[in-house]
Amino acid sequence: MPASSDVLWQRPVLTKMPCARNRRGSLSGGHGTAHVPGAPRGWLVMLVVAIWSASMPVNAQSEATGQHPVELNRKMASRLLVSQVTPEYPSIARVNYIRGQVRMLVTVTRSGKVSFAHVLQGHPFLAASALQAIRQWVYRPLVTASGPAEFQTTVDVNFTLRSIKADRLPPDPDQDLDRQVRPPEALEMPPGAISADGVRMRVLVNDRGRAIDATPLTGRPALFRAARQRIEGWEFRPARWGNFKVPWYLDVTVPMDGVDPRQDETESLRKAPPGM
Repeated sequence: MPASSDVLWQRPVLTKMPCARNRRGSLSGGHGTAHVPGAPRGWLVMLVVAIWSASMPVNAQSEATGQHPVELNRKMASRLLVSQVTPEYPSIARVNYIRGQVRMLVTVTRSGKVSFAHVLQGHPFLAASALQAIRQWVYRPLVTASGPAEFQTTVDVNFTLRSIKADRLPPDPDQDLDRQVRPPEALEMPPGAISADGVRMRVLVNDRGRAIDATPLTGRPALFRAARQRIEGWEFRPARWGNFKVPWYLDVTVPMDGVDPRQDETESLRKAPPGM
């Protein structure tokens, strides 16, 4: 993995880029992109602060949503950034020709700290690196007519192998890697793991065997928040690629017997799983 001094970061310079389809078929470009200068030859990490959804003016939306975070557009969010940690391109991803985009939903507190970062899509090798960096970002507080307010936006991190010609890349490196990785395992299923009222979740387990992110797949939406909190206490045997411990996704059922769903009625996490 490259040393931190090999990857420099500067305040995002928003430029227009033509839209192009990446190898997963989704659109990239066409919005503000921050290039990372000084990156080692052969790879590139690009950060994009993207729109989470259409936004009303800050004052109006803050008052309309009450305690809900303001949905902030990319231009306003980028102006509030004061400190960014650039995600490292994992060496184990580069040697396996893993590239692509990680998209994250980010919530920022009234004091400007990232309180919540959640992967919406992305390969586990890249997602773990992106999460570790984005959770350290610092913003200026968002000031509204009623005072400082929480806000949400999305952040895109694009991992690109620049010096390798497209015709020299394996046709499907992700699928090749899938066959070589031994998935993570829960070390000890908690009592009641077979539950009639469980929540099925896709968990991102890091190389130390801890759940660092989770996405609800099925279950009662009112239980999603409590399920996420429960999964944080579980221990896992990390996935392995040969002798190396690696981040990977694992689908598990979180038993929710005895949990009052009314405690989580306001929870509204996306149910789409991160892309693999």
